[in-house]
Amino acid sequence: MRHNRGMLRRRTLFGVLTLVYAMFIAAITLTPEPFGDGVEGTIDRALQALSQHPLTSWITYTLVEFVANIGMLVPFGLFVALCAGRRLWWVGAVASLAYTVFIESFQALVLSATRYATISDVIANSVGGLVGALVVYLAATATDARTRRRSASSTSGT
Repeated sequence: MRHNRGMLRRRTLFGVLTLVYAMFIAAITLTPEPFGDGVEGTIDRALQALSQHPLTSWITYTLVEFVANIGMLVPFGLFVALCAGRRLWWVGAVASLAYTVFIESFQALVLSATRYATISDVIANSVGGLVGALVVYLAATATDARTRRRSASSTSGT
């Protein structure tokens, strides 16, 4: 019974984290004005400086935006996977895909005057959610393997 109560507390915590993080993403993506409009000048200056050097000239705004979109959904996929549990880790990736399709659809249908819905955002966000969910899967797999090794060594007497 104690194990179930602890699991319920953890899942509740992960559910709250998921909800809070989903609201954070919504605040960034579902408002008429793009997030960080005041930051663009700084980003543009940094990218301009990077473009002046041969080793960093490949770093473009498109690349930075794509990587940022991946990073934005990593925690979401991770939190959903933690909430779903080790056997349903993949739900984090599916939920991330569904959430990003919702976001991009909302931007296209409701915010089209100020926002741009793109397939590259769907791809990047989905990759981020998958990465987050895979972290949970890999951590659970490593924990299971370690537990099996400990169990095997304790039953063999070593």
